[in-house]
Amino acid sequence: MKNIIRIFLLATPFFIPHFTGSSNVGDFLTAVSLLFAILAGFFIAAATSNYLRHQTLIASENAAIISIAGLAKKIDPANSDKVVETIDVYMIAILDYDLLDYPQKTKREFDMFIDAIDSITPSNNPQASIYQNLHDQKANLLAINQESYLTAKKIVGPLHWFVISLLACLVAALLLILRDGTLVSSLVTGVLILGVFEILELIRIIDSNQFLATKIAFESPQEVFRSIGRLNYYPSFAVKNKTRDLPARYRLGVYKDYPHSLNKEIKIIQSEESNSFENND
Repeated sequence: MKNIIRIFLLATPFFIPHFTGSSNVGDFLTAVSLLFAILAGFFIAAATSNYLRHQTLIASENAAIISIAGLAKKIDPANSDKVVETIDVYMIAILDYDLLDYPQKTKREFDMFIDAIDSITPSNNPQASIYQNLHDQKANLLAINQESYLTAKKIVGPLHWFVISLLACLVAALLLILRDGTLVSSLVTGVLILGVFEILELIRIIDSNQFLATKIAFESPQEVFRSIGRLNYYPSFAVKNKTRDLPARYRLGVYKDYPHSLNKEIKIIQSEESNSFENND
């Protein structure tokens, strides 16, 4: 659909009849283009900063979880299995949602993980020296989770989209007025209109955290699974999209009615079974 829109915008100057406007159209275009550039630049910078911070928080969260799992095994081996289990449940739940939704949608699994951390107690006095480290990591994890609520929110609101879209339409209209009807003029006008559309699309992608989100969202948790001794886990829709190289053996979440329901069955997939699974689809 997006490619059809791009072709349409690029061809627009060729099939719309040439028309003229007032002599000060160029001045209007300069003013509107400047305002559009300022707003677009601000939104791109703000959304990019928010996006990069969100990715940093994801990496910091994974590092804190790996550290907590290791500390729990050293401090209280008898109860560390509970911590590992809740980590596994939490990381699987994260992969059910996109980057903007998971901090809110996985609150129940996150609270279970925190409760499991609180159940860890030093088995002897020497372990008490690293017990504080465990709770320092827990406090760090809580801070990361709370900040994720803020960075997961979109920067560009409906009113912002209305204003910047209106300016983009004005730029396109003024460009169409300024063209002189020649082939070169129409081609340049089409490219400029397409460029305005791509700027809007870039703002949308960055603000929605879709920029490199697929790789980060599905690959980042795998290191956590490996660190706690669990097989990599992928949702079935991620495997069907074929966006990554799969390991020889991994867990696959097969959903019964995604995205309407998150009920799923987790299967162990070997490489041969993986190929069979994709061929059957």
